[in-house]
Amino acid sequence: MRDQLKNIELVDNYLNGKLSAEEKAEFIKKLENSIELQQLVKTQKELAQAVQRKALKEEIKNIIKKNKGWNNSSKWLLGGTFLIIALGLFLFFSEKSSIKQDNHVRIKTVTDTTSFKADGKDSSIKQNNPVVPPNTTKIIPKPSNEAEIAFNGLSTWVKPDVQVFHVNPVTGATIEGSDGTLVIVPSNAFIDKNNKLITGAVQFEMVEALTLEDMLLYNLGTTADGKALETGGMLHFNFTCLGKEVKINPERPLYVEVPTLEIKKDMRVFEGEIINKKVNWKNPRPLKKYLVNVDFNLLDFLPTGFEDTVKTLLPFKGHTGAFQQFVDSLYYSLLLKKGFKSTKSMWRGDTSISIESISRAEIITATSDVPSASLTSQKINSEALCFGIDPVSIKTIKTEPYSKTFIATKEFAERVIELHKLEKGNDLLQLYINNLSRNMSYVDSLIVKKLGNKNKKIFDAFAAQELTNIKDAQIYQDKLSAYYNKKHKEYKKSAEDLQTELNKKNEVELNQLVNEYKNYINIAKAKQGLINQPALANQLPKGNVATNSSYSFQWAASGWVNIDSYLHLLSKGSEELSMTISNAEGTTEVYQWLNTINNLTPLVQNGQIAKALFPIRNSIYAKDMKNTFCFAISRKEGEYKWFDLRYNPYEIQSVKVVLEPSTLPEIKKKLKMYDIKNDLVERLNKVEEQAIQIQNQRKIQLAEMKKHKEQLKLISIKLEQIKRENQVIEKLRSVAFLCGKAKDDNSIEY
Repeated sequence: MRDQLKNIELVDNYLNGKLSAEEKAEFIKKLENSIELQQLVKTQKELAQAVQRKALKEEIKNIIKKNKGWNNSSKWLLGGTFLIIALGLFLFFSEKSSIKQDNHVRIKTVTDTTSFKADGKDSSIKQNNPVVPPNTTKIIPKPSNEAEIAFNGLSTWVKPDVQVFHVNPVTGATIEGSDGTLVIVPSNAFIDKNNKLITGAVQFEMVEALTLEDMLLYNLGTTADGKALETGGMLHFNFTCLGKEVKINPERPLYVEVPTLEIKKDMRVFEGEIINKKVNWKNPRPLKKYLVNVDFNLLDFLPTGFEDTVKTLLPFKGHTGAFQQFVDSLYYSLLLKKGFKSTKSMWRGDTSISIESISRAEIITATSDVPSASLTSQKINSEALCFGIDPVSIKTIKTEPYSKTFIATKEFAERVIELHKLEKGNDLLQLYINNLSRNMSYVDSLIVKKLGNKNKKIFDAFAAQELTNIKDAQIYQDKLSAYYNKKHKEYKKSAEDLQTELNKKNEVELNQLVNEYKNYINIAKAKQGLINQPALANQLPKGNVATNSSYSFQWAASGWVNIDSYLHLLSKGSEELSMTISNAEGTTEVYQWLNTINNLTPLVQNGQIAKALFPIRNSIYAKDMKNTFCFAISRKEGEYKWFDLRYNPYEIQSVKVVLEPSTLPEIKKKLKMYDIKNDLVERLNKVEEQAIQIQNQRKIQLAEMKKHKEQLKLISIKLEQIKRENQVIEKLRSVAFLCGKAKDDNSIEY
């Protein structure tokens, strides 16, 4: 009986927040292992709520008694008002109390009002089975005092940020994660355990781990059965309907795109399995990238630097701004006239027609035989072109017949930029035009065969992407196109707004801004800590798959998934380095991080010693090891300790790990510094480049103005000289010919 009373007192103190951190941690341990104690907590909470309800009822009765003199309608109005307020307060504090016991706090709900179409159906269609409208709820982990944090069997340092979306399974959905991951859910994608279609609302949960910060704090190593991997990002999926897990229809899998700043060769998609509370990656399979049609007006097919050059030459022909239609018209007008002799210093052509003479109707007629149409059918003599692409070719492919082919994709636009730089670029363009029904990778390989070693590397990389064709996207195309167009418009608008804002700054302000950004980026790269973020850093949106490169794959399972490639660092032998942990407490892990290849390896510990393996010195892989990082983290009773060190493993014999007290915000800040693929740094670079570009444009414009003034001055001097010469001549004429004087009455007056 005494123990029972003691437990009741302990539970009461726990529910009312009267326990110290140590007492609370000890109580939670007991709570996890005692069903009796768990039931007691539940009973105590229910009793507390019952007492609150009873007290509220008594309060309401007292209010009504005090107002007996009022008429009935007034009494009911006042009583009802107090009842609503009282119930509202009760529900608020009751909910607040229950949240205190939860490890997650819901802090934001965003409703997606955009209706994307898929398979000819609209996602807003009403159904017999009510479906929750598409929305996402970001769940932020609340610090916990538990001895160990777990997520679906995985031991982690923090609760992962779970993003929750409610999906209409009949029409599918377009889902975008907070870090830019895109998931296309096709219609009829979910089935139950009996393989029957799910029609009720599906709760779609996703965790993104694309940064060093998330990978380490979620304890996600990059090894597959002990072999090192290079990661391109990790994700976790879970799907439920009415609280029960559901499956993905293998015939209608999800299509996933993960943003990346750089595409690496030989990447595969791995399935995660949890072994001894850690993740191991298995069953690698090829990635699969689908091409997406984008509005031509959102794609850039012009030579690199053309638009910037136009800006430096403004005003021109009454135009003061370089808007797209004007820039395009200038480019299209650059057809060379008949008889012009071509040289290798610029792209050239010998054509008998001008762009103005080709109407839209003629272009469509000339190219109506898609996919086998050839631009040479327009009577354009492209044989004389030595360098780049004839502008009429660009104008032609940006027409309706090509809008549903791989021509209208961001990937093809990337190839056009490179074709502008090549000899016979116009002829190479013909290979794509004449093979629209083939996979893009097939045409890439044809281009490679026609190029010398100097230019082959870029198109070798294009061919390695193994891109297919527009028609292969099928069940995903409509949603993908809608998303890509939307993101391209957003990015274009933000870039234009940034340009306008930068143009408003004077030269002193612009110089100050450029220096500020250079300083920020250099400090970040030197891993010396992050200063206050420049104000314009978020002017450009975060990277996404529509505007950045991406890894893509189909997926039909819940659990962890990883984009990786195998590393062969130790294939020629290895060297070992010991790491001694001097003050390990609670749960401790030591990690090796290779930022140049995105590899995070939890090191095997034997007591206080952890071992790290490296390629033998002077091997081809050793150069990537010169900037290696050691991280160590421990957690005890909710308190964190941290250690980090940058080192060259070939210059030291061992590492002494001394953990220092730290907080999660401090640890996250340090991890951001070590992540060289930080999207923020990339955006800062773009802002800095744009500011420098404006500075250069102003310098050119000032130089042109100075040159113009000098020319005017020379003209003025010349005019003065001519005027002076004329005055001399007139004086001489007046003397020689007696100008203005009469010899006699019959003489002629000059």
